[in-house]
Amino acid sequence: MSVVTSMLGVVDDVLDLTDSITDAVTGLLRGVDSSSATVTDDALLGLLGRAETLGRAVDALRVLVAAEVGDRARPELGTESLAHRRGCGSAAELVERVTRVSSVTARARLRLGARVHRCTGFTGAPLPAAFDAVREGLVSGLLGWDAATTITTALTVAGRGTPTDMLGGLRAAEHELVCAATGTAPAPDVAALPPVMHAETKLQAATWVEVLNPDGAEPSERDFEARHVRLLPARGGWVPITGLLALEVAGQVQRVFDALCNPRQAGNLPEAMPGLGSADADASSDGGVHTGSGAGADPDTRFGVSVDTDGIRDPRTRA
Repeated sequence: MSVVTSMLGVVDDVLDLTDSITDAVTGLLRGVDSSSATVTDDALLGLLGRAETLGRAVDALRVLVAAEVGDRARPELGTESLAHRRGCGSAAELVERVTRVSSVTARARLRLGARVHRCTGFTGAPLPAAFDAVREGLVSGLLGWDAATTITTALTVAGRGTPTDMLGGLRAAEHELVCAATGTAPAPDVAALPPVMHAETKLQAATWVEVLNPDGAEPSERDFEARHVRLLPARGGWVPITGLLALEVAGQVQRVFDALCNPRQAGNLPEAMPGLGSADADASSDGGVHTGSGAGADPDTRFGVSVDTDGIRDPRTRA
């Protein structure tokens, strides 16, 4: 490891080392392709695990290199940006052209890379990354791409709107999630457990988000301006509906739909709501709107709905 570390200071040596590793892996691929059908089950599963170990190291190298490319291709650098000097409109386009990966993959690498990239301060000393524990896990080769993306995405969501005095909880959550995903001990006096699967990492990350920020971030003005309910053109006798509602308004609408679509509740409405008999909508004393069928209609087709119109106009005005 010390030999490799010393070689990383010279670019030509790094490129030569990468070429040598690529040639070795290519030769391994040819050998596996010609003999994979003859190996035993245990040997095959062992090879599967070692191939993933190699893949984690390669993924980490991809992310770290893409992070440096993204830092040198920042839009604020203008004409000095690496992307501009190479004739590309963005860092994602530059990565896409050099690596021949899809734009989705290029952006995903840059996104994760930006979260684990260490910048340099005014004094020249390196600053910690936004997710330094995830970076250490990637560099160690123990943390995979999927787990790193899941952890950073979940904690980024949890960090929105989190008070400053709660940011220490984010660092603790990151440390615990990385230790669980890599199978390392979270503390010197704690025994290490086997690494968890990615599905368990997602569950643990979601649990941490609920603990750190149970209410979520306050919706922005842009989010409130985007509220809408739209009926799309009919297709085959059905009318699709789409929209974007605040949580409390969505809960009210869901109750309305449950009342309209529940065949059992319709039969109980005449007894539960004896005053419901007008075919027109009447304003109630609490500011809601009640609707119902005529007095002579079939009781099984009658329904009642109560909607707080103030909440639909602007849910932020609700207590």
